[in-house]
Amino acid sequence: MRCPFIKRELLLITYLQVLLALFCSYSFGQNKSNEQFSADTATIKKLWAESHKLRNSQPEKSLALLNEALEKSKTINYGNGIVNTLVNIGTWFSGANIDKVIDQGNLALSLYSKYNLTNPKLKADIHVLLAEAYDEKGKKDSSAYFYYLLNDEITSGNINAPEFEIDVYIKLTAFWLNMDYDFAHMEYTAHQYVEKAKIAVKRIQDTTNVVAKLYFLQGLYYYAAKQYEMSRNYFKQYLITQDKVINLPRKISTLLNISEAYLIENKPAEALVYLNQVTDLDKIPKYRESYAFYLIIANLIKAKALYQQKKFPQTIALVNENLQRAKETGSPIRNEIIDAHKILSESYKAQGEYEKAYQHADLYLKLHDSVMKKDKLDMVNQLEIRYRLSEKDKELAKQKLAIEETKNKVHKRNLLLGCMSIVAIFLTVMFFLWRKNSLHKQKLQQEKINSFDQQMEITRLNATINGEERERIRIAQELHDGIGGLLAISTINFEQVKNDLYLENEGNFSEGLKLLKEASVELRKTAHNIMPEILLQKGLVEAVKYFCERMAGNNSINISFQTVGTVKKFNKEFELLLYRITQELLHNILKHSKATEALVQICFHEEGLDLTVEDNGIGMPAERRSSSSGMGLQSIQDRIKAINGHMEIKSEPDHGTGIYIEFLRKDAFIEVIS
Repeated sequence: MRCPFIKRELLLITYLQVLLALFCSYSFGQNKSNEQFSADTATIKKLWAESHKLRNSQPEKSLALLNEALEKSKTINYGNGIVNTLVNIGTWFSGANIDKVIDQGNLALSLYSKYNLTNPKLKADIHVLLAEAYDEKGKKDSSAYFYYLLNDEITSGNINAPEFEIDVYIKLTAFWLNMDYDFAHMEYTAHQYVEKAKIAVKRIQDTTNVVAKLYFLQGLYYYAAKQYEMSRNYFKQYLITQDKVINLPRKISTLLNISEAYLIENKPAEALVYLNQVTDLDKIPKYRESYAFYLIIANLIKAKALYQQKKFPQTIALVNENLQRAKETGSPIRNEIIDAHKILSESYKAQGEYEKAYQHADLYLKLHDSVMKKDKLDMVNQLEIRYRLSEKDKELAKQKLAIEETKNKVHKRNLLLGCMSIVAIFLTVMFFLWRKNSLHKQKLQQEKINSFDQQMEITRLNATINGEERERIRIAQELHDGIGGLLAISTINFEQVKNDLYLENEGNFSEGLKLLKEASVELRKTAHNIMPEILLQKGLVEAVKYFCERMAGNNSINISFQTVGTVKKFNKEFELLLYRITQELLHNILKHSKATEALVQICFHEEGLDLTVEDNGIGMPAERRSSSSGMGLQSIQDRIKAINGHMEIKSEPDHGTGIYIEFLRKDAFIEVIS
């Protein structure tokens, strides 16, 4: 049989184990989900890196990897991944299909807002993509809008990426050089961007690649300043320093810039050295489609070099082929295409094919007039852009001033609110501490009262027990020394009379003498039960064990006695109370239960002691449990309750009775001696 305390402890441990298992299961599920998402995003980033590596060598595979990254990003609803991939796809099409670039850029910008992304660098990448695409498309207003947004983001400090800033300054320089008709202003603007780029370089530790970008920017500046030799030198220096890391679109752009700088000075042979490096790519199928736009422009510039060398048949063939390609691919009409018709007209004229020369001359004039009108519109647009930028700057200055004023007001208001909040918090904390201290004092006072009441109850109980024990001892001594002595002397006298006299009815006399001896023995037993010397000499366990054995020997019932745990010795008052309770419970079993088996178990544990008394009798009626006569159950319950013990009775008809009593060491009445 187990102690009730041990049962409750096992149930508590099992309950805690279940809670721990549920918590671990939930945490494992959450961690597993987070780990899977991290693994997927890492895969997507790896696809970006692989695509970038293959952009020059295997462009088709590069695009396939980007499409795979886009699908994976959509599958896990990875907004940052979707937008980033769209920007990369748009960049891939920048050399082949400008309309596709614009579509991808606008979609990326829309999804950036939809997913509530907050990455300024990613948004700037979208603006760069759209600004360049609209510039190539000839939509200067739209291009200028996105370039202005870029410049504003850098100026406001929202983008803190020096290398990216330098790339933006390069693109802005190229844009304004194509837009501005005022040479002085054009040179000044380009110079300003060069100086800003130099400042950005100082914020970068590894400046190897950045210095090379400065070479490209300065090449643009000197081209705009019509210092073509200086321009070519900087472009060439850029190619030398970036030979192993330069991407193909930037390399093509640099080679074409060098070629144009030679052709302006009528040096076709030198220009062809660099032009052939670009047009040779047209012989490779994988580049012919993915870089179609760049290669068409390169071939038209090469035709200009051939024209300057007076190689008219080659010029005519090259121009016609690429004008047809431009028409098929939907390339925008640029100055190179318009000039191609003029070159074609002059080449036909040199070969005596005047009709064709006239047709292309007429086409050139129409396109040129159209572009001139467009140039005029561009000039108006340019002035409008400058005006808008100027107005925007004024508006920004006003907004900044208003923001500063608002910030000052908000700062003062927040300072006042902060002070008030601090005072309120201080008062709240003080009230809370006062309240807590007051409640603590009340609690301590109540605990003292409860402790005093309990101590008084324990003192009363001790006094009662001591009084009862003194009375028991007095009665036992009177029975043993008084009545027991008289019975002993009477027995001796009757024995003497039996020996001295002749009795006619000796049988009856002997029977009376036997009963007198038995009465003397029973009297001594009763005296010993009232005053258990074995309890004082050998302790609770031995006393209860001896009492159980004696009760079983004198009655037709089997009484088993058990101890559980390490035996401890308690203070005399507690052991005496427990012994009397055990006596009373066993007497009740003998008197009322009609049991053949009984069990007395004492369980010792760290927190205290448990007493279990069970029998297999007829059970205990409910009315008997509340009996208050003598040492009845109600009296036992009152004494147990007085020292904060706990008693539980379980009984069913014909299924016996079990009484379970628990005492805890924290109670002042219970004191462990050893």
